[in-house]
Amino acid sequence: MSRAWRVALLAGGRGGPGAVTLAGALHRAGHAPTLMTPDALVAPAGVDVLRLRDVPDRPLRSRSIGDGLAHVPHACVALARGHFDLAHAFSPADALPAVVWPRRSSRPVVLTFVEPLQRETIGNRRLRLATLEQAIERADLVLAADERVRTSLRRMLALDAPVVSLSDADGHVALYHALGVA
Repeated sequence: MSRAWRVALLAGGRGGPGAVTLAGALHRAGHAPTLMTPDALVAPAGVDVLRLRDVPDRPLRSRSIGDGLAHVPHACVALARGHFDLAHAFSPADALPAVVWPRRSSRPVVLTFVEPLQRETIGNRRLRLATLEQAIERADLVLAADERVRTSLRRMLALDAPVVSLSDADGHVALYHALGVA
């Protein structure tokens, strides 16, 4: 490894525990992950945590628009201000600020799905399907956290995502390197 990479790990909601696992693995491998989250997650020692504030989301919820979107504006600002080598998101909502960020930074974006997709939840709120489509289309790499997730991505979206364990820092580093992170 030539230098420590600065990795922004965007994790709200159900992706949080997976992001914490990857943050610890990357830190132990000598990299500098920053966990960006609106949630009260406990990060491993030595991992930076940036708590993202939520904007008021009552108008969104009352109109059944998306979910997990209240921290997105603050995540966009945090990515723009940080000097990250790449952004790694753990849900389609977390990927929204990440996929806008490369326009300004020309840095890669990785999206890891940590739970299987389910037909009944893909379209049950406004913007959820659109968020999912944008995240997948604009991410440089889409991963599955395990075989169950991979099977659901293949079945629901005809997407064959590689499986990389969240505790496998070497596997992630190899993929980051393949994306051009130097």
